[in-house]
Amino acid sequence: MIASNWRLKDWTFRTSPETWNHDVVGLYASDLLSNVLRHAEAKNALVTTLSNMNVIAVASLANLPLVIFSEGKEPSEAMIEKANEEGVALLVAKEDSVQVIRALLEANLL
Repeated sequence: MIASNWRLKDWTFRTSPETWNHDVVGLYASDLLSNVLRHAEAKNALVTTLSNMNVIAVASLANLPLVIFSEGKEPSEAMIEKANEEGVALLVAKEDSVQVIRALLEANLL
């Protein structure tokens, strides 16, 4: 379940708490959205440095309940609004993608 325990270090949710009530099983990391569509599994979290509206569309299409923006990338207000509508949680982490994955593993969240 996405909950306050996903707030590692200074990671910050950008979406409403209603989007945090989904199960996350596994992780997929990519900046190539066509690969996300082909290889990510439903209920995976997505780690990416991309910050555009297509990320929200792909997360919704692929049934990915959580997008973690690494390297401090910030979603736009329009992205946050669309993610709230689609039920996709958005989380921002300052660390790079490898450090994000390592932190999730060390916290036993994956």
